[in-house]
Amino acid sequence: MPWVVPDMTDTPSSPTALWSDVAVALPWTLYQEYSDPEILAESYDSMAAFTRQVEDLLDEQGLWSTGFQFGDWLDPDAPQEDPSGAKTDRHLVASAYFCLTTQQMARAAEILGHTEDAAHFTALATRVRDAFRREHITAAGRITGESATAYALAICFEILDADQLPTAGARLAELVAKAGYTISTGFAGTPWVLPALAKAEQWQAAYQLLTQTRCPSFLYPVSMGATTIW
Repeated sequence: MPWVVPDMTDTPSSPTALWSDVAVALPWTLYQEYSDPEILAESYDSMAAFTRQVEDLLDEQGLWSTGFQFGDWLDPDAPQEDPSGAKTDRHLVASAYFCLTTQQMARAAEILGHTEDAAHFTALATRVRDAFRREHITAAGRITGESATAYALAICFEILDADQLPTAGARLAELVAKAGYTISTGFAGTPWVLPALAKAEQWQAAYQLLTQTRCPSFLYPVSMGATTIW
């Protein structure tokens, strides 16, 4: 799966989280919207091929710890000359997203009746989740790097245990408040911060983030007359 479609670049597209994993995420999202298993059936070979390709790239611990990654692309605090240089480690982002990808892959295989594949991808999902937890999460629920993106992904991708959610949610709310309820996340984290705050029942922080109008925020472009996302 190339990074952009149509692929007009001169650089070969290596497997990357949040870009290449659209091979799995898009069919799964369409299935969620339309409940038509034929969508998964038509895309299954591509979905499985991508997942197995990344599986082969995992390190001995089960982490996606090598290779190029866009990471939390365009984090507002990233250097202008390095839009992938976010507060959140790019391989933490990759490993978190592969947790989500393997969950989706296992469910797709189960829905289509691919019993052996379903068992394999379920075991893989457990392996990568356990690896992420060992590397990045304390027993109480604190996450290495202490960034909003890291907490949001861990919460929304069900990497945390239930008893860790209150600590992680409270810490995410603190980080959102520290940023003045403006957006402090890039491509990887921004779509998940509000759902993560809601899942952790941090309602006040969620509403303050959602209704902020200072730049950068969800409503700043609207306050300036925008009718699409800038």
